[in-house]
Amino acid sequence: MSGKLARSLLKEFEKYTSEVHFKKITGVSGRVLKLDGNENLFLNYKFINRIIRDSLSEIEANLYTDTLCQDLREALARHFHLPAEYVMVGNGADGVIDAIVKTFLEPGVSAVVVEPTYSIYKFFIKIMGAIYKPVLLEDNFSLVPEKIINACDEATKLIFMCSPNNPTGNQFQYEQVVSLLENSNNILVLDEAYAEFGNYSLIPALRKYSNLIILKTMSKAYGLASLRAGYCLANPEIIEELLKVSPPYPVNIVAQKIIPKILTQVNLILNAVNKIRKQRSRMFKQLNDINGVEAYPSDANFILFRIIDRKLTGNKVHESLLKKGVVVRNRGSLPKLENCLRVTVCPALEGEIFIEALKECMSDEL
Repeated sequence: MSGKLARSLLKEFEKYTSEVHFKKITGVSGRVLKLDGNENLFLNYKFINRIIRDSLSEIEANLYTDTLCQDLREALARHFHLPAEYVMVGNGADGVIDAIVKTFLEPGVSAVVVEPTYSIYKFFIKIMGAIYKPVLLEDNFSLVPEKIINACDEATKLIFMCSPNNPTGNQFQYEQVVSLLENSNNILVLDEAYAEFGNYSLIPALRKYSNLIILKTMSKAYGLASLRAGYCLANPEIIEELLKVSPPYPVNIVAQKIIPKILTQVNLILNAVNKIRKQRSRMFKQLNDINGVEAYPSDANFILFRIIDRKLTGNKVHESLLKKGVVVRNRGSLPKLENCLRVTVCPALEGEIFIEALKECMSDEL
């Protein structure tokens, strides 16, 4: 009965779930190494947990917070030296993306998306009944701004771009992103979830471009993935429109109390980011030293690699790793990513376990 009453376009949808339920996997040693979520595995969590415990004592769980999470907006604004009017928060970056498409998209309107990329953009665009227009990166995952501009037409309102890009890992050239802003009348939604691991951020240029929305998250560099807190930075006129569709109380009180304290721990975050960068270089070399594997340079906290041995497939290697209790993300179904897997940069000990498991999978299948 309920299926007949649901919107007709939902017939082509499946519920959004993670690829693997890691708790159902049992490795050879009984341990599961979860390297599929691009999480920060380098933070000092004893210190983080102390902040969490201290924050919990401040919470009155029986009371509502303010509807717009104003204290959190102001804390983020101070962090980036912006007025609070430039900030909107949401239930993870996904919640902010949802608000963006609800604000600007409807049937007959289109959004251009740089592919291959984070699949949630397509998910939300199609839920709105809008036209999804993918523009593929080059074979080396480089960006051609002219292709994106040419894909836009009178029906286009949004351009989605992730930089550093998930899952390819590369950060697009600063000048190329700026050229899109300066040569397009559309709003550029620039997802900078991984920018802390890259070479630049466009946040300092935010006041200059009224057609720029920068997406950010507390899940990656700040290591607070389970708290589900994201935000965007944009011209106040855009923020005002987004707030019209944002649900009240978009971020839970626990996250609201913890995040302002974490934002003050700049050295803690930078230390973890620097460790990730060093280990990323090490894992990149280790992957490329394995016969039949090609790893791609990364500016994020993960590495994309391709199985290039013709006797193997990415699916087979993925399954073999699962049997050994190592969970990576299979990205082979995305355009240009045939036989590609993605692994989270992890500490040296876990990295050695992963590399040895991958070597065994490659040799076992030969």
